[in-house]
Amino acid sequence: MTGTIIILPGGERFQLEWRRTDPERWERRLKAKYDESRSADRSDKARCLCQHRGAALPLQIRYRADSHSYHLAVWPNEGPLHEKTCPFYKPDPEKSGRASYVKSVIREGEDGDVAVTLSIGLRRKGPPRVVDDTPLPASDRPGQARQRRMTPLGLLHLLWERAGLTEWRPQFAGHRTPTATLGRIASAGTRIRTQGRLISDLLCAVAPGHERFGRRLHAIAHQEAPASVMPIWP
Repeated sequence: MTGTIIILPGGERFQLEWRRTDPERWERRLKAKYDESRSADRSDKARCLCQHRGAALPLQIRYRADSHSYHLAVWPNEGPLHEKTCPFYKPDPEKSGRASYVKSVIREGEDGDVAVTLSIGLRRKGPPRVVDDTPLPASDRPGQARQRRMTPLGLLHLLWERAGLTEWRPQFAGHRTPTATLGRIASAGTRIRTQGRLISDLLCAVAPGHERFGRRLHAIAHQEAPASVMPIWP
């Protein structure tokens, strides 16, 4: 995100790197522009420098009640329209593995967060619950979505995609280390929910040789059912 310029309502210039280098300024400026952005016309909302067919691509200023914080989010279904080097770029889901799921499996909210339906339960009390994985009736159209639940492997693919790791970006040069990669995946987990839980609460991104990751895995395993803990290695 370093060096990425955002234009806030009214023409004020804003830098994404402030979230890391000056979080107080980040919160103060987004809070000040929150109401103005919500009521502004599309052309006057916050925006990055990307354009689609000659028009600017607006961004949302969102408030997260659970963390009492503000953030910027791409508009639903507009991620693929951004430049691939833009932090708000998202791959076209119709050209990824997401196309194999029926629409109810991955539900994207207006704030950019997603909720998913998994093929496993998060807790086991008594015998394991039988999951109905019966395929949907055959379709006359080849390649039509058929999967009604997401497997743990599918969740890993979604995390990788949401972390922006499915495509190479120039800013990754020399910085795509195991620790940085796991950090991006862990951050992506804070924007994905299943069964009312944040994936980040259940995810243990393990970097080989890092003692603190081992301690986190141990802590999660004592709080959750073993089947709910999903270690991820880069």
